Amino acid sequence: MESERRLWNCLLFAVLLLLLAFVSGGCAADTYTVCSSGCDHTSIQAAIDAAKAGDSIIVRDGTYTENVEVNVSNITLRSEHGAAFTTVVAALNTRDVFLVTANSVTITGFTVRNATLMSGIYLEFVHHCTVSGNNASGNYHGIDLYSSSNNNLAGNIANANNYHGIFLYDSSGNTLTDNIASNNDYGIFLYDSSTNNLTGNIALN
Repeated sequence: MESERRLWNCLLFAVLLLLLAFVSGGCAADTYTVCSSGCDHTSIQAAIDAAKAGDSIIVRDGTYTENVEVNVSNITLRSEHGAAFTTVVAALNTRDVFLVTANSVTITGFTVRNATLMSGIYLEFVHHCTVSGNNASGNYHGIDLYSSSNNNLAGNIANANNYHGIFLYDSSGNTLTDNIASNNDYGIFLYDSSTNNLTGNIALN
């Protein structure tokens, strides 16, 4: 009787281990690709809509015309070869190119333009996001943070006729490092914001 109980306990333990392995495998992070053909998705928004927390999206070289809402937490969105090769143009200039409404999002390596009445990259009520290596040109705000804290802006270029190159409104505790804001009406503009750390940035013309 005791040996049967031990056998059943061992079998139950083995089944539990298999279930845990299955669940863990099902939750593994995925990587999606975006391009005009031959990729997982043909638009950035479609890839975001399919993504879950922890996933990565790689956007291949090209020009994409869309307004993108990033509403999935803890995802990485990056171009394959950097901002010089991957451009996202606002389909509607009355909407942001990238609207980020989820925490812990990373956006890196894009040229964003044509949001002439809105922002190239707009972070709204979010925290712990990273925006790096992007080029925001020809928007109303190049990169814009609203009521957002503990975000990192690094190595971005905001130039060529944005009204504000980088604009922080009611945003605190953010870090801005090695960004260049040139040829805008305002280079880096902080309004009603405190305890932000600005290091090594350039604002000119």
